[in-house]
Amino acid sequence: MPDHIHLILNPIECDISLIMRKLKGKSAKLILDLLRRENHSLLSRLKLNSAGRDCAVWLKDFSSVDLWSEKFIIQKLGYIHANPVRAGLCDHPVKWKWSSYHAYLPHDLGDVPLEMDMGGYWKPEEFSKAGGQARL
Repeated sequence: MPDHIHLILNPIECDISLIMRKLKGKSAKLILDLLRRENHSLLSRLKLNSAGRDCAVWLKDFSSVDLWSEKFIIQKLGYIHANPVRAGLCDHPVKWKWSSYHAYLPHDLGDVPLEMDMGGYWKPEEFSKAGGQARL
């Protein structure tokens, strides 16, 4: 999406807040570097801090929802894939270049910008080792 992203993450030994902080920091630097190189008009729309440096590519906070069932994950994945259609950016999820929708269709490895992680579910022994409690 032009103004936000959706992710489904399943970190077993890492805090999602840490992942988001690193993702936002690295991507903000890359975005700002690109905008500066191109002297893009978007630079003037970003907030400035007291030192006069642009600093608000991303909001400070993020929202997260725990996905505890395969049914809930599939529902959220459908929501994510339909998001560009609801926003009027395309008429079908397959037409949104940066969607993981493409990864669920037959394709050669490397032909889509995002691949799904087929090992997305934790094994019971991994979950126990990380100090989690199984939810059924």
